[in-house]
Amino acid sequence: MNPNIFRQYDIRGKYPEEINETVAYTIGKSYGSYLQEKLNQNTCIVSYDNRISSPNLAAYLVRGLTDSGLNVYNYGLTTTPMHYYARYLHNMLGIMITASHNPKDENGFKFSFDTLANARGEMIEDFKNYTFAGKFLSGKGTLSGGNILEKYVESF
Repeated sequence: MNPNIFRQYDIRGKYPEEINETVAYTIGKSYGSYLQEKLNQNTCIVSYDNRISSPNLAAYLVRGLTDSGLNVYNYGLTTTPMHYYARYLHNMLGIMITASHNPKDENGFKFSFDTLANARGEMIEDFKNYTFAGKFLSGKGTLSGGNILEKYVESF
């Protein structure tokens, strides 16, 4: 895994050269293990944007998360504000597959370690070091899903 994909506010790179299914699985195993070991969390929210590569990356990310023993609530295709609303609604941490405003040949992961905002600065550096250490948990997390659209629209 290229360490340069770990940026100041997210993990991001060109698909499939830097961000691909293997990277998504590893990020899932690492994020799931990190949440359990360091933050005493057992569930997270996952969603993804409308990039062509996002559904496939999501499948591998979710597999990595559940293989770490973390339970996953997968909202599937959402907008970024819908993802944030789902996190707020459930008071839960989460990870979204998106490269935001970047070109279509890029993709990445925005994720949280607190309920205030996305991971940033030292949080990402700590997660990067944790990921490259490779000492991940193993388990059998559960997967459930839903649609946040109706609740999101009703909130306005």
